[in-house]
Amino acid sequence: MAGIELSRTHQLAYWDGLVIAAAAGAGCPLVLTEDLADGAVIGGVAIRNPFRP
Repeated sequence: MAGIELSRTHQLAYWDGLVIAAAAGAGCPLVLTEDLADGAVIGGVAIRNPFRP
């Protein structure tokens, strides 16, 4: 349910919301992905693009 809520409030794809919710639930402070905005913080999880300098 947390993933669906994140998807709705942050206008994310369903699967991206699930990934962020899982990371937040596990206490992971950082997710490396090229699919979301670099530098964003969603649900307390920082998003970083590993291919960006």
